Amino acid sequence: MRLDKYLKVSRLIKRRTVANEACDNTRVTVNGKPAKASYDVKVGDHISIAFGARTVTVEVLAVAEAVAAIRQNYMALYGVEELSEQLGVTKSHLVRVFKQEMGVPPGKYMTNVRIEAVKTLLLTDEYNLDMIAGLTGFSGANYLCRVFKREVGLSPAAWRTAAAPLPAVPKLPPRSQEMYV
Repeated sequence: MRLDKYLKVSRLIKRRTVANEACDNTRVTVNGKPAKASYDVKVGDHISIAFGARTVTVEVLAVAEAVAAIRQNYMALYGVEELSEQLGVTKSHLVRVFKQEMGVPPGKYMTNVRIEAVKTLLLTDEYNLDMIAGLTGFSGANYLCRVFKREVGLSPAAWRTAAAPLPAVPKLPPRSQEMYV
């Protein structure tokens, strides 16, 4: 995608004509070098824009980086705002690009990753709901129950009992080994 179009689509600069002027006046650099408006933006490029005394620097990312960041850090991420700051892009750009490629917004994807982690922890009786909520990034057990029921259709307790493995039944000895008294 052309640099001027990327600056407009990512909403770093409001209009494409303004992005063209900024590139012509060498206020936009890509990887430390002044860039023309026709420059083809690639994943991994670092774009710096000088707005008077303030300079904004962003990195062009692939959605795969956002997915990896969510999967690695779902328990500590507060939301999409924090994720966009961590990746160095605007929230609106991240949401738009993520939804375009993945089909769901990043907030929904993060919730799905957290729910899968909750299901894994529910299979063991080792943790109570408060502990599971803390380990998976939910603010509390009440909120965890609300989101879990909305996404899965069952409460965590009902899901735990339905998904729990059946208790092992002791095997009966073969009839030839029976003893009569």
